Amino acid sequence: MIKRIFGEYVGIYTLPNAKSYNEDLIKYAYFADSLTTQFKEHIESCKTREEKISRLALSEQIMRRAHFLPEFPTVWFDDVMWALNEYVKELGDQMYQRSFPFSAPYISSSWSNLIPPGKNIKSHDHSRFNARFSVAYYPKFLNNQGDLYIEDTKLATNEKMYPHKDFPLREKIECEESRLVIFPGYVWHHTEHNKSNEDRINISCDIKYLGIDMDVPPVHLVEELTSALQQTIKQTFKFHYERKMDN
Repeated sequence: MIKRIFGEYVGIYTLPNAKSYNEDLIKYAYFADSLTTQFKEHIESCKTREEKISRLALSEQIMRRAHFLPEFPTVWFDDVMWALNEYVKELGDQMYQRSFPFSAPYISSSWSNLIPPGKNIKSHDHSRFNARFSVAYYPKFLNNQGDLYIEDTKLATNEKMYPHKDFPLREKIECEESRLVIFPGYVWHHTEHNKSNEDRINISCDIKYLGIDMDVPPVHLVEELTSALQQTIKQTFKFHYERKMDN
């Protein structure tokens, strides 16, 4: 289903195979949260400012690429691509979209958000990551954990966060278990505060395109970059598992 909100097209879908990976996604969210804590402690132990900045940048790049980590259930991406296909089909002529080899979608980044009681996700968009589309998914959702709000992208941030009562400057998307929401990467969004007694969990990803209509990078360059990232992740996880054994 597609809703048009402030002129933008927002897709809302229930994923067909959710029961096969929801629990694994929840486990990953807690794993990622513990790994992030370890990263922070490791960064604080660095002796120089330059080393801290380097470690911080490295940790951010790794944690935004969950699909490269062995703990992440990558089968989820099959359903993400199913939802993307449904979204593009529903848009039809309203979205210029040519298929492979002219354009081919891929997951450029993915991560988890674990929001404790009393907290929320503040207003933001994904323009700085050049995302074509952004995805939010809920492997578990309880009442009062904070629905998703789509904002009027044309307005200033303070107007979007604190809308005047006479103007609908943001619109709520009700969240529920196994629901996926997809929208253009430049669309501003935020969540309500988590008013439950449990952590609010969502899994997100950004989608970009390659192809003849966009970019076709040299194969060797992609292989070299992927190999370097995988090597960095292996070294990082060696640190993680060694520390885990020490504890």
